Amino acid sequence: MREDLLQSAVNFLKDPKVQSASMGKKVSFLESKGLTSEEIQEAVRRSGTGGGDASAVAAPAVPATPMAVAPGQVPAGYGPVMMHAPPPPPPALGWKDYFIAAVVVGGVGYGAAMLAKRYIGPAFSWPGREELEEDKRKLDAEFEKTKAALEEIVKESAATNERVEKNAEAAEELLEKTRKSLEELGEREEKREKELRQVSEELDRVRDALPKILQQSKDAQSVALNDLQAEIKSLKGLLASRGRVGAETGSETSSPASSVGALGSIFGNSTGRPTIPAWQLAGQQQAAKKPVVEKADAAKSDDAAASSPQPDTATTTTV
Repeated sequence: MREDLLQSAVNFLKDPKVQSASMGKKVSFLESKGLTSEEIQEAVRRSGTGGGDASAVAAPAVPATPMAVAPGQVPAGYGPVMMHAPPPPPPALGWKDYFIAAVVVGGVGYGAAMLAKRYIGPAFSWPGREELEEDKRKLDAEFEKTKAALEEIVKESAATNERVEKNAEAAEELLEKTRKSLEELGEREEKREKELRQVSEELDRVRDALPKILQQSKDAQSVALNDLQAEIKSLKGLLASRGRVGAETGSETSSPASSVGALGSIFGNSTGRPTIPAWQLAGQQQAAKKPVVEKADAAKSDDAAASSPQPDTATTTTV
C-alpha cells in the first residue's frame, strides 16, 4: 500500500466538511484520485468514519469510465448528483457575416496600405537615376574638397616640418656656440685663476723677501754711516795733523824725503807709499757686494720662474 496516499485519504475522511457527505461520494472521490478498494477500506478503518456504510465500502469499486445514464437518473450506489446542462452549440455563420468581415478587413487593409505609402514609403523608396546622379555629383564635389583640404594639410605639414628642422639646426648651432663659449670662458677663468695664483705667490715671495731686503739695506746704510763717520773722524785727524805739520815746516826746514816720510807716518804707511783712505775702501767693498746680492736675487727669481709657469706680460704689467 501507498502510505502517502493512505495518509492523504485519512486526512480527507477526517475533514469535518467531508464527513457530512455520503460514503458513496467519498469513495468515488478517492477512486478518482487513484486509490484501490483495499486502500480505501484501510483509510476508512484508520479514520473511524465507516459506521453503517461499511457494506458500501466493501462493494466493488466503481469503474473509472463514465457510464451512460439517462438524464434525470442517478446510478445505483450513488447519492443524488446535481446535473448541469450541456453548453449550447455555437451559432452558425451566414453569408452576411462573411461579407461584413470581408468589407471590414478590406477597409482596414486599404487604410493601412495608404498610410504606409504616404508616410513609410518615402523612407524605403528606391531612388531614381537622376537622384543617384545628383548624389554622385555631390559626393564627387565633397571628395574634391576633401582632397584639396588634405593636400593643403600635407603642404602645411611639410612646411611646418621644414621650419621645425631649421629651428632645430639653428638651436643645435646655438647650443654648440654656447658650449664652445662656455669652454673658452672656463679656460680663460682657469688661466686667470692660475695667473692670479702665480701673482699671489710672487707677491708672497716679495712680501717675505722685503723685510730681508730692508734689513740688508738698513745694515748697509748703517755700515756706510759708520764708515762715513770713521772717515770724517780720520779727515778731522788728518786736517789736525796737517796743521801741525805746517807749523813744524815753518819753524824748521826738512828734506823732501823727510816730508814724505812724515806724510806717510800720518796716513799710517811707514814705507811712505800712497794708500787709499778707509772710507773709499768701504765704499768699494759695498759696491762690490751689491752685484753679488743682485746676482743671488736674480738666481732666486729665475729658480722661482722655472718652477712655476710664467704669467702673461699684460697681466703682470697690469698688476
